[in-house]
Amino acid sequence: MISFFTPAMGVTVAVLLAPKAIIATESSRLEAMADAYHHWGLFQGTVLVARHDEILFQKGYGAASIGGNRPNSIDTVYPIASLSKQFTAAALLRLREQGEVSFEDPVSEYLPTLRSDLGERMTILQILQHRAGLRRDIFLGGPAEPDREFTLDELIEEVNKTELQSEPGSVHAYSNLGYVVLAAVLEEVTASSYGEAMDELLFEPLGMRRTRHATNHSGEEEVASGHSTLIDEVVPVLKTARSAQTGGGSLYSTVGDLHLWARELLEPKVLSPESVALLRAENLGVFTFPYSWPARESGEPKGSVIYHGGSTDGYASALAIYVEHGLTVVALSNNQPAWTEDLYNQLANIPLGFDEAPPRRNLARSMYQTLSTDGIDAAESLWRKADQEGAWDRPSSKTMNRVGYLFLERDRFNEAVQAFELFVRVRPDDANAWDSLGEAHARAGHREQAIRAYEESLRQNPYNGGAKAMLKSLRGE
Repeated sequence: MISFFTPAMGVTVAVLLAPKAIIATESSRLEAMADAYHHWGLFQGTVLVARHDEILFQKGYGAASIGGNRPNSIDTVYPIASLSKQFTAAALLRLREQGEVSFEDPVSEYLPTLRSDLGERMTILQILQHRAGLRRDIFLGGPAEPDREFTLDELIEEVNKTELQSEPGSVHAYSNLGYVVLAAVLEEVTASSYGEAMDELLFEPLGMRRTRHATNHSGEEEVASGHSTLIDEVVPVLKTARSAQTGGGSLYSTVGDLHLWARELLEPKVLSPESVALLRAENLGVFTFPYSWPARESGEPKGSVIYHGGSTDGYASALAIYVEHGLTVVALSNNQPAWTEDLYNQLANIPLGFDEAPPRRNLARSMYQTLSTDGIDAAESLWRKADQEGAWDRPSSKTMNRVGYLFLERDRFNEAVQAFELFVRVRPDDANAWDSLGEAHARAGHREQAIRAYEESLRQNPYNGGAKAMLKSLRGE
């Protein structure tokens, strides 16, 4: 039996000046940091840290399945969720290099099956940048139909049923739906399936042999199964159809393959330098920003980082590339909630020269245990105390949202409502928190409370089409 949360081993570091010894020191400190995250139940999965081609540290933590005898390793395959978007963007950049597409063209030039009043109003570039006005999601392929293989024609039919949430080009609003449209463009232009196009345009030239689209992934026995931790209970995730997320969240990969991709973004060999520069400058499937964390330092930028994270049922992912330092950090997890964002930051700070202390608690677990046993006021007090102390390990909005949905997906409505009530108390200006609370109340049959929560979400984010639709339904309009 492989334990999910094994204690970290103590590491004694010798300070030497020889280059190999410096690398050994970095590796030991990196391992001690990742070990501590695993020990406190903050991370389960596989992590890699590299400087250019040199791997400083890589290691798997915990089990690849509940009760199984297969550990997570450096070769374990994981769904990478929204990290998929940058590969869809890169494939389109290759087609742009070949003169097959223009990013300034309306999508209707390439995708005649998209409803004309949608396709004629938005460009490929606007979709890539999440500025096309499309809804964030359509909800297909859930637990009721986990093995269904959705075609992109079917998904575009669902897109055609939606309405724009804003005028294309006017507002940045993250959209998974947009990348479904881009995947369909890829299929139309290449006359191949999305998976085949990705293999030919990117994965085979880059040598990313373990990276594939969900519907044509071979070697499923190598894929880690996802889990969720509800307080101290570890449960398998509810299986969903990855093909419903084609283009924006349907790829599987390994830490090694993602390191190969990071090398491409630093020293292009398959993509042109112009394409990589465009991907970074225009945030095509990634986010590029100055790096100045941790705040306790001078606060001055230490260079730029190319980053994207991913999250789906039972899995989390993070890929960060520190451009000026040639540094890559990859964290892939098969347990939710996961602290991959905190982990990649703290791991990166070690080779960047910051003095990082490993975590010494799991504040989120304590907070939700307190919520369960002592109520929302006591849990909020823990948060407020940590906030006053400036503690870095306060649960993020993403984590708090995920915890609530772990309960909601299992029809544990009262616990879900409590979790989201705590969320809006400590982050009252988070429109998504109010939207999630509205959904929990609606699922629990609390009509008036659901209406109030959705109204607050819409007040904070007038472009929330999902909230508008739910309010119409709840009001019987």
